[in-house]
Amino acid sequence: MKKNHLVRSEKNYWRKKDAVVGEMVSKLASGVNGVAHWKKKKALKRKVTIFFITLGILAYVAVAAIFILRHRKETLLSYQKGIQYINPVAMLKEELNKNAISADEYAKYLSYLLLHFNRVPERFRPDVPYFSADDVYSELRAAWPKIDSTTQDSIAKELPAMAVRQTVL
Repeated sequence: MKKNHLVRSEKNYWRKKDAVVGEMVSKLASGVNGVAHWKKKKALKRKVTIFFITLGILAYVAVAAIFILRHRKETLLSYQKGIQYINPVAMLKEELNKNAISADEYAKYLSYLLLHFNRVPERFRPDVPYFSADDVYSELRAAWPKIDSTTQDSIAKELPAMAVRQTVL
């Protein structure tokens, strides 16, 4: 009978063991420290991490966009300020009217505008000059009687068209 009793107790042992293991598995799967709870906690941490990463990226993009727009606006304003078409003929005429330059200098600088722009003084040489040859010739014709004969000769040598125009007038 002892054999039979061992068999029964061994069966009971395995049954009890299976019951304990099953109970442990159910506790681990659904309890406070269980696998399901751990998975939920990990998923929540992942969602929070993704949220903060997304928030950080959005903040970075917003700051970068503000910086780029501000920089673009400043660049555009400086570009608009920098590109002012300035007529050097008008600048020279204004200086002549103020008696800052003589009529001879005025005529020389006008001829330099057409032939030797780099010989024009810096203050009359804008970054983006805006003038036409007809304007220069009309100003030279107007100033021609007021300038010295040696200056007339030097301008006529450099600008043959000026000599021809003067003879026609």
